[in-house]
Amino acid sequence: MHCLPLRTVLDPKTTTVLESMQIINREQQDMFIHADYPTLKAYYEQRMAYKGGEGAVYESVAFTYQPASMKKLVSYLKDIPFKSRWYSSGKQPMPMYITAMHRPGDGGLTFYFGYQSACATPAEIEFLYYFAGRVLFRSIENPDKTVQEIIDMT
Repeated sequence: MHCLPLRTVLDPKTTTVLESMQIINREQQDMFIHADYPTLKAYYEQRMAYKGGEGAVYESVAFTYQPASMKKLVSYLKDIPFKSRWYSSGKQPMPMYITAMHRPGDGGLTFYFGYQSACATPAEIEFLYYFAGRVLFRSIENPDKTVQEIIDMT
């Protein structure tokens, strides 16, 4: 299956950033057991469970993370320059699709946003990117703060 929906409910007032990541990681690992589940069957079951219309999906935002920098993985590519890029077909089946990829040169992250223009404006996407960046940086700096404390700091 290409994509499994993962919804994890956390209490932002009592769960720290680090605990949140551990909980999400555990849930994600449990989902990987079902990676061979038929995609169309999963979509059908979601549509039936959540009373969605034809072509509707439960989740409004999909997020993928491409976690590897090739130079760090393969030492013999050290002197071979390469680029990584995410390309969108321009057809968005859900309101928003976000992917984060490691940049080849410095290992930093680049975020790509695909979204239905009826659901968001470029200015709203820019604000989301800015706010998400602030949350990420504050979370890295303060992993023992609760999720609510991080949100309040931004």
